[in-house]
Amino acid sequence: MDPARRPFVLAVLHQASEDLIDAYKTSTFPPDIAAFLPYTDLSWVNVEKFDAFLRAKDASDASTASVGTSGSSVSPSTPATRDAGVSASGSIADQKGPPASHVSVKQEPADIIDLVSDSEPEAPTTSKVASKSKRRRGGNKSDKSGRIQVTRDIFVDRVVHFGYKDLPPHWPASADAVAYVVDFTGDARAAQTTAGGVPVGMDSFLKKEDMDSWGAGSNGSTSRDTSLILLGKIPSRRSTHRCNGALRCEFFETSLLEGYRRLDSTDMAPTQRIFSRELEQNARDAVTAEGRAASFLRVIESYREEGCPHPNCDGVPKLISYPGVHKSGRTMFVGCSAWKPGQTKHRHGWIPKDVNENLLKSLIYGSASPLPSAAPQGIDTSGFGHGSCASFRHPNTGQKTPCQHPHFVDGHRVTASMVRHECPVRKIVYTSKDPKVSKCVVVIEGVHTHPPWPLHKAGLVAVNDAKESLAASGKMGITSGDLNSAPTTKALLGGTLDSKHAVFRDKRTLRKETNKIKAALNPEGLTWKGIQKMYEDDLKLPLEERYVHDIRCEGTIKIAVCMRPDLIQLIHDPGVIYVVCDFTFKRTRGELNEWEVAIWYTPQRKRVAIARVWSNRFTKDAYKLMFDAFFKSVKTVTGREPCFKALHENGNLHCILFDMEAAQMQGFGEKLVDIVNSDPELRKLFPDPNPDKLVQCVAKLCTVHWERSTKALVGEVGQETVNYLNTFLGMSKKEHIDGWHNFCSKHPSKKLRDWYAHKIQYPWLLPCFNESLSQFPPGLWGDTQTHTNLVEGAHSRANRATGTNLMPVESVQSAREWDSEVAASIRAARETCILSDKNNHDHARMRRAMTRGAAREDKREACIDVADELEQAKAEVAKAKAAVASAAAAKKEIEARVKELKAQQKLLGRAVVRGPRAASDIPSLTVNNTAPGSDGEDGELAEEEVELDAYGHDALADTNTTHMSPPSPRFDSYDALPPSSPPPSSPLPMLNPLASDDSFFGLSDDSYPQDLNGIPPLDLDAIFAGVSTVQPALAGDFSDYYDLFDIPAAPIQNYFNPDVQMDDNWILPPAHASPAFDIGASLPTLPPPPTLPSPLPSPKGTPPPMPSVIGQKRPRDEVDANLIVSGTRTRIKRVRKD
Repeated sequence: MDPARRPFVLAVLHQASEDLIDAYKTSTFPPDIAAFLPYTDLSWVNVEKFDAFLRAKDASDASTASVGTSGSSVSPSTPATRDAGVSASGSIADQKGPPASHVSVKQEPADIIDLVSDSEPEAPTTSKVASKSKRRRGGNKSDKSGRIQVTRDIFVDRVVHFGYKDLPPHWPASADAVAYVVDFTGDARAAQTTAGGVPVGMDSFLKKEDMDSWGAGSNGSTSRDTSLILLGKIPSRRSTHRCNGALRCEFFETSLLEGYRRLDSTDMAPTQRIFSRELEQNARDAVTAEGRAASFLRVIESYREEGCPHPNCDGVPKLISYPGVHKSGRTMFVGCSAWKPGQTKHRHGWIPKDVNENLLKSLIYGSASPLPSAAPQGIDTSGFGHGSCASFRHPNTGQKTPCQHPHFVDGHRVTASMVRHECPVRKIVYTSKDPKVSKCVVVIEGVHTHPPWPLHKAGLVAVNDAKESLAASGKMGITSGDLNSAPTTKALLGGTLDSKHAVFRDKRTLRKETNKIKAALNPEGLTWKGIQKMYEDDLKLPLEERYVHDIRCEGTIKIAVCMRPDLIQLIHDPGVIYVVCDFTFKRTRGELNEWEVAIWYTPQRKRVAIARVWSNRFTKDAYKLMFDAFFKSVKTVTGREPCFKALHENGNLHCILFDMEAAQMQGFGEKLVDIVNSDPELRKLFPDPNPDKLVQCVAKLCTVHWERSTKALVGEVGQETVNYLNTFLGMSKKEHIDGWHNFCSKHPSKKLRDWYAHKIQYPWLLPCFNESLSQFPPGLWGDTQTHTNLVEGAHSRANRATGTNLMPVESVQSAREWDSEVAASIRAARETCILSDKNNHDHARMRRAMTRGAAREDKREACIDVADELEQAKAEVAKAKAAVASAAAAKKEIEARVKELKAQQKLLGRAVVRGPRAASDIPSLTVNNTAPGSDGEDGELAEEEVELDAYGHDALADTNTTHMSPPSPRFDSYDALPPSSPPPSSPLPMLNPLASDDSFFGLSDDSYPQDLNGIPPLDLDAIFAGVSTVQPALAGDFSDYYDLFDIPAAPIQNYFNPDVQMDDNWILPPAHASPAFDIGASLPTLPPPPTLPSPLPSPKGTPPPMPSVIGQKRPRDEVDANLIVSGTRTRIKRVRKD
């Protein structure tokens, strides 16, 4: 390429029109690639190839001197203009990328049609004429090909017409060039203007109906018009926009949209495929431990972004261990790093029970390194990496919002970003500027590369149906959910709103559109400003048609007084003798609440709410202002203020009933002072008006509220005391009232004394409950009710009729409609002579009241009976628990005594045994030792001393002691007793000699005699007289000796040579080594022990080792009756035959 030509080519490229670029793309790249090449960034253009393209164009159109057709005809020093670039497109067909589809217009997929040649791309094209000079010279060949001209430069193959009510949510895709004509004739929106008087463009209505997102373009110029030849060369405004495409997760599964082109705007299969894939992903996030932990970690990260709510705290969220065991079983919670014990208002959050704490900790503190492979339940991130996500969002959700699904890369949790999914489609809209022609022409260039979006915008038809449904419901304050399925909606539309318009399946969309409709009906808003606007509008109406009669704004206090003139007139009716006032908090949302005034309209025997006041404060000053506004409004409408009989001789009202709110009574008292001061006659009666005294003349307090307050004391003082407190309401004698005061003031319960202190805090409170203390004129107190149930019922009735949780304007409007219905009912009764309830006369109501009262009393009595039984059962349980506790204490005391006695018993034994005795002190006995097989007569006998241990074992023999049981550690404790021990008074009985526990003598540990001096003497001859001599080597059983001193039984095994026999020469132990037993004592004869097999003799007379049997108690050794047992060892004489 010539270097001198390069600046010229770059200048042409910089000024080139999109048509010229399209022509270059078409001639250089395949259609699928050309469709994705952007117009804004031309870095993909090869300058040398672009120069060759210009030269080829110049050669093919050598007869044309236009800059757009021949780059060589332009001086290098004169850069090409954009207009020249536009004309350079000549007859080159427009080639655009992909979009256009929708759900409402049914259209079969169109076949791909080649418009010019086989090399042209598979996309809708529009032809553009180069310039006027070219048309004067015969025009482009495309002009004569039968195509339809839209503008000077745009030609299409066909035209499709839409009405403004039939707009598709997605513009239909087509293989050929199509112009869509939208007719807004008859649409009131076509005449709309902005606040500055500028007409609202009809193309803005197209955007509201289009589900695709459009941007990166221009809305055209209002000063320069484009001739719209298709509609008769009318002036139009040209606007162009490009599709914003979509937003997808950076880990998006690309195979879901690989090679996709939207050729059928009604085909939702690709959208449903992505949606189904995301539903599976939602389930994976919820059921896997990794997904739940990562999701909660995002919550913690959001805390980091929000900061700690504690003032001036720069701490960050962290996991903090609980100091002890938490009821949830959790060991940690999310706290603030700057938190210290004792501080409050720091960040604090519980870890959900389905989130693995250890896994969460690994995700937080292991973010700098891969997650441990041996994490709880294992950390499987295979399904959270690249290509695993199906998050595909509409561009209007915002690219800054990260993907909502958790993702991991190399074991690290990452926050996936949403990236742009490019779409090259361009939309051109020509909007008529002729006021007589309300039409738009839309031309779509290219094919979308993303599926059609689900419906997310409410179209004109859907919005109109919502408006009609709201009007048909007759409730301004109806919620969007109730509106969707209201009976009026079903009757109007033949079903619910969301069943007819799928877009309303999104409850947020339905709520948003419903609020828009309500806001359009109230331009000033639905809060206080809206009420002010209603007041201003009502001032323009006749007095009898007004509803908002007064507005007060003083400081932070806001008050609005609303009433119907025909209803407020009833306050002066002679049949109305009292009014009831109370606040209701359910109907109105926000800072304002409704104060309702109700009467019992005796002529028609019905309850009527005659006035409503909205206020945002409940202080004494606010109530004073509220009563002042109410009385003034009544006087404005009716000509006079409400009149009380205690103040005015001709007044009809005997009293006004309130609950026990102190500020309300105080504000009313201040209003009464103003009434007295404004009337000279009243000044004579009350020369020094006191609000606390005046309210006692006309006000009564609700006894139901009194009983509620005393009922709260039942758990503290009992039902009988509460019953006595309630008797104050009927007390009439001074001594009874004084006794009541004395009882309350001196009661030991602080809670009751606090209750009483509240009642005497206000001078008017107790007199407004008790007739004898009140200042009512005689005969007026008993004519009226003593509760506010009348207005409470009015609250409930209004809530059912108008709804609850309404915006202030909705609350006022709905009350206006409801009060109008009540007024119409009263008028209808007068006109038709038919009452709504003709049986609601006094005696019928009294009978029903008595029936209800009796039922309540029966129920109360039943509750009392149950309570009494419950108290009795509780008393029995308490008594049983006390008995158990007493027995436990006694048991503990006995166990302590047993432990003490055992310690003493052990101490006595230790005091005697000091160590092993010397060998000289060990007694001996003679044993005949006859060789095996000898009869003992021919051989010569010899004496041999054998040393035996405490178990009767030969201590000198080389015996195998592997299976011997160890001696009892308690044996030495009872080796000997002091010689001064007196003899027992009676013999000790013997039981089963084979028993090995403390029951051997029939005694337990607790009953065992602890006095060892009282042990009776043992008759050893009698003990061993019945012992079997089957075992010649051992004859005798000393189990009684062991058991006597609570010594564990030694194994009964024959460890002596079976030929060894005991002689009759007994050597008794000395007195200091053993108790002084009485040999002559008689004891029961013991049964013989079980016969045991004799072990085979071993060399040198040593017994063979005995087998050890686990879990089997081995029998004690058997010795001759002459064997002497001591605490150490026993020496015997073994008689051996030489």
